Amino acid sequence: MSGTITLKDISFGYEPYAQKKNIEPFLSVPFLSIPEKSTTAILGPNGSGKTTLLKLLSGIKNPWSGEITISGKPLSSMTKKERARTISFVSQTAGIPDIITKNLVLHGRFPHTNSFFFQNYSKTDEKKACEAMEKMNITQLRNKNVRNLSAGQRQRAFIAMALAQDSPVLVLDEPFTFLDIREQLELSQKLKEIEKTVIIVIHDITLALELSDNIAVMEQGRVRKFGSPEEILESKIIESVFGVTISKKETISFSI
Repeated sequence: MSGTITLKDISFGYEPYAQKKNIEPFLSVPFLSIPEKSTTAILGPNGSGKTTLLKLLSGIKNPWSGEITISGKPLSSMTKKERARTISFVSQTAGIPDIITKNLVLHGRFPHTNSFFFQNYSKTDEKKACEAMEKMNITQLRNKNVRNLSAGQRQRAFIAMALAQDSPVLVLDEPFTFLDIREQLELSQKLKEIEKTVIIVIHDITLALELSDNIAVMEQGRVRKFGSPEEILESKIIESVFGVTISKKETISFSI
């Protein structure tokens, strides 16, 4: 499965489904196509529907109408295990378990095994977990309790768990929240190296422009514009939606 995502005639609201005929949907997406193995940032003011869109893409919420397909297969037709093998979702509000980092990452292998006991994981599961930790540069933290990690280390651990899931689509809800500048740089570098279809909600416009191949700008439950960072800047949709002015000036850059 390649990871190309298509949304067609999508509508959704938080009211009971039976009332939908008489209520304006909170979110409406007539059509959106997200290319495979690209990074797409979702921008928009608070309450514009960014996280709701992620939950629909991940199958956590079901649309009132329309269809979401991944590589041509309807999301609604997938079993929970099939969906977990197709999409990895890292929530902004994930709880912090009292376990070591390696065991957290191994949780990502649940869709590929019938066991919930760490001693029953296969050599393949162990290998995938080790590879995911290596990609996120947290191998040295494998035996450290997740609760004792820094915010940046913990975020990379959760993303490593999602990578161990071995799905073609990775969905991230505000992964840069609470990270300091070095942690942001480390995480953004790692995300650039991931060869998956990555969809990410970001509040930092500058970071979104730098990190993404495509940007979806949302307002009031609608995707106002979808395109490359250059197309988004040229359209001035960011100024319109956020009510700000973007000035091109010499900037300070950071690296690690």
